[in-house]
Amino acid sequence: MPRPRQVTTCSGSLVLDDRTSIAFEDDPAVRPIALRLGRWLGIDASRVVPIAHASPDPEKGIVLRASTPRAGRDPAVSLPRDVEEEAYALDVSGARAVVRARTAAGLAYGSQTLAQLAGVRPIVGGTGVASPSPLPCVHIDDAPRFAFRAMHLDVARHFFDKQTIERFVDLLSFYRFNVFHWHLTDDQGFRLAIRSHPELTNVGARRQENGVETGGFYTQDEAREVVAFAKERFVTVVPEVETPGHARAILASHPELSCTGKTMEVPATWGIFEDVLCAGNDATYALLDDVLGEVAEVFPSKLIHVGGDEVPKTRWEACPKCRARMKSQHLSSEALGGYFMHRVRESLGKRGRRALAWDEVLEMGSADDAVVVAWQGAERGAKAARDGHDVIMAPHEFVYFNKRQSRSGAEPGHDEYLPLSRVLGFDPMPAGLSPSEAAHVLGGQGALWTEFVRTPEDVDTLLMPRLAALSEALWSVPVADATAREASFASRSRAQRSMMDRAGIGYFVNPPVGLRAKQTFLDQAQITLALPSLYTDGIVRFTTDGRDPTPSSPAFVSPVDLKDTTSVAARLFLPSGRTSPVVRGVFERTTPSPAMPAPLASLQPGVNYTYVEGDFRRLPDFAKLVGRRGRLPALGFDPSFRKERFAVLYEGFLDVPETGVYRFVATSDDGVALEIDGRRILEDDGTHPERDSDGDIALAAGRHAVRIPYFQGTMGKALSITMEGPHFARAPMPIVASFNTRK
Repeated sequence: MPRPRQVTTCSGSLVLDDRTSIAFEDDPAVRPIALRLGRWLGIDASRVVPIAHASPDPEKGIVLRASTPRAGRDPAVSLPRDVEEEAYALDVSGARAVVRARTAAGLAYGSQTLAQLAGVRPIVGGTGVASPSPLPCVHIDDAPRFAFRAMHLDVARHFFDKQTIERFVDLLSFYRFNVFHWHLTDDQGFRLAIRSHPELTNVGARRQENGVETGGFYTQDEAREVVAFAKERFVTVVPEVETPGHARAILASHPELSCTGKTMEVPATWGIFEDVLCAGNDATYALLDDVLGEVAEVFPSKLIHVGGDEVPKTRWEACPKCRARMKSQHLSSEALGGYFMHRVRESLGKRGRRALAWDEVLEMGSADDAVVVAWQGAERGAKAARDGHDVIMAPHEFVYFNKRQSRSGAEPGHDEYLPLSRVLGFDPMPAGLSPSEAAHVLGGQGALWTEFVRTPEDVDTLLMPRLAALSEALWSVPVADATAREASFASRSRAQRSMMDRAGIGYFVNPPVGLRAKQTFLDQAQITLALPSLYTDGIVRFTTDGRDPTPSSPAFVSPVDLKDTTSVAARLFLPSGRTSPVVRGVFERTTPSPAMPAPLASLQPGVNYTYVEGDFRRLPDFAKLVGRRGRLPALGFDPSFRKERFAVLYEGFLDVPETGVYRFVATSDDGVALEIDGRRILEDDGTHPERDSDGDIALAAGRHAVRIPYFQGTMGKALSITMEGPHFARAPMPIVASFNTRK
């Protein structure tokens, strides 16, 4: 893992024993690769021997050959020029195993594949298991699909020590990521010591959180050690210094560089703050030039990330210095952001470096030669590529691992949902690009923001196994069929699980499938639980008294009948002892909600609405708002609604054809709720990507009142609701309403 490009199996195997040797291309770039492979396989260094480039391959043992070992990149400095730089071929017969590659990087990946086949490549750490397994006879021809394969870690919101960072890099190396995006600064922390400005960490690396001081930073020597550690693993470390927004940690020690000059603390809360670096103050650029100069000394990478996202213009528009700069340069407040980013890129350019920036720079008109990191959606990356910009695909709805892997609510991270299947289905290449446009898509990256990630264990839980899935999206040829894709990944993931257990990786275990938060019934119901596809070797245990399941709780083997209201809890137990979060559900016996006493006249298909504009983050109380009223022929968005930042209350009636339990599924982006006869039967509040939520209710035949509160924050929007019930197949909910002409 990740899945190779081409695999051809044959009969037989190669047994590795205390006589096996490793012969390697006599080159300084290859020697450490051979020695590391020897450590994994338990081969003594005395049996790891160089051979001349022109000499024939030994007839037995392990052979490592690189045609031009130093022709590839310096991993600390630059990325591969093309994917073939990291290509390799592995041939295993009954007598020997030969790894061939063009460069040292390809040889390192081929050696890693060999060690994985032997069952000894540690996921993290330096040594393998005591005895390698026989190598199966095989030919593997492999190369990555994309040259840029990155993973991001935010250490500004919560700090992680150097040991944790190196373990993180080791994990990236195992899954063949070649870029570590190190998010070093943000509102909540400045994490790299700057010799010329020690106040940045003396003040900006500490904050009060719940009455306790928390913080930390890396010395420049520690950062260099991480760079060297990563280089050995063919990983480039790309640092990020956030500008001009997300800079409160800088402003805490330099309030004069804000637009107000007011003293401010390093915040312990999250979000988008209006206080940003002053774009009209030349002292701002002088400080950043000092900072970026030292960052360039510490990090050899040709690429340095300079932020550019989520920059409110409120302070700039009111700031005399910014207004003067806008006037002298003939700029709008949006274009002032572009001016700012151009100045920052000039600072990097004179040091021979190139900027990466979040995709907001496209609106600023300042992308220039920057590599655009498209986080707001695949369409943003496609636009960047069509406009001629190099782009890294990082759409949050596929690769932001700070979102939870289940809806159990028992995980760290943001209260959003990103299942493994969605990561497996991520294709970094946007559809519809021409060959010349597609050439601008350098690759992709994942991200782990740490507002709600406090420990290394939290990092493991949110990364794994989704990091492995992302590695396949970036390295392997995509598999179009979702069922085949997920089945292949599941089988190979199970084979690696013992390695993760040995390495102490706290991977996430999916809970049992089939238990909804509430399930309504009239006379009888059944508990039906199933194993998640990734963990079919586990045992589902459950309780019917609401207590957490333990290893002694009953195992679920067949459906359980219920006749009374019952609280059910379930958990998956793996042979290793790891367990899933507990999932809970209530089976509620109830009576149907009565229909309205008499049909209302003059009702037609459609829905009435009350529309309100505002910056909403949760569903509002519409009783306290005054909005514009109107009517739609079906649930949806009127063309007069703006693109984002609004809320709508939809109202109408539902004609139920037959008494029974009806299930409703709402698909929304962002928050939605469904109320029938005054009872809220589903709610999926907060900002989130498009996803489903469900609920059910027992309804008597006849007409029932319906209310649907909804809000749209930013970026994409979606809203639809389906229903199903007795003799009623799943279909859009048929709402009717009176004609509402009030404005």
